[in-house]
Amino acid sequence: MVDSVRTEDLTIAWRQMGVTFSPEAWAVFDGISQVFRYHCNRCGFQSFDPALAGNASFYAELQNQIQTYYPVTCPGFERAIKFALRHKVRSVLDIGCGSGGFLDLAKRAGFTTTGIELNRQAIDICRKKGHHVYSCRLVDLEREIGPKRFDLITIFEVLEHVSDPVQLHSEAADWLSPSGYLAITVPNRNGVHRLFEMNPHLWPPHHLSWWRLRDLKEIARRGNLELVKIGGDMLLGGQIEQFVELQNEILIALNKRRPPSRSILLRLFVLGYRKSGCKFFLPRLGTSIYAFYRNPISRSCS
Repeated sequence: MVDSVRTEDLTIAWRQMGVTFSPEAWAVFDGISQVFRYHCNRCGFQSFDPALAGNASFYAELQNQIQTYYPVTCPGFERAIKFALRHKVRSVLDIGCGSGGFLDLAKRAGFTTTGIELNRQAIDICRKKGHHVYSCRLVDLEREIGPKRFDLITIFEVLEHVSDPVQLHSEAADWLSPSGYLAITVPNRNGVHRLFEMNPHLWPPHHLSWWRLRDLKEIARRGNLELVKIGGDMLLGGQIEQFVELQNEILIALNKRRPPSRSILLRLFVLGYRKSGCKFFLPRLGTSIYAFYRNPISRSCS
């Protein structure tokens, strides 16, 4: 165990983010007063008790209270579209497609779009836009569509939500066409999130694991996939300022820090960071890291 937080503090932190949950959405914490984050002594991967995964009510209430919970676009979406066009992809399966932001971009690019999503509200939005979206887990998809395979499978900001990310990654690989690709994004544990570790999005019931580039490499080895490309989002100056201020607001609400005057030094640092173009030269420490994998011929023919 490397860290812990009280469930009461998570409730306060969510409230500071403008979200209040019903007892049904918060039921995963019945009888639990503290959440622990664990560190694997062998590989360094950090995770939480998988039994603390959010339920359907939790995600429905998040969608209702955070209008931008499912993004219309993001660096991961745009990067995957460029990759798909470059590799002449024709069919796309987006696992955890939300309200269809990435599928919209993929459809406009000329790809056949399919999605999997468990949030009923998000599914309805997707279907109204003309996407083929199924309310099932990946392991059950074949009963819905048969033995179809896809040229590109995407998993954007999903692995950190599931109790067994290695299994989901492996199941996704089984749906790849012989020359297919798998695209992954996850929040960057070693990036800007370190400035805002009390962000309730990073803790159960929302997230169940914290990720590094090393972990994206390791999961490729376990899934017998070839790593094609790996990297991270740029760190933007506005993110630094926003995350520091949100962290302070939550710590104040938890009575763990006195209200500070707005930091002139922080504002000057952010201004200098923006004007100097540091984001183009420093390590990619933005919100997310990504990886593209390829289905090896030997695997697809076995």
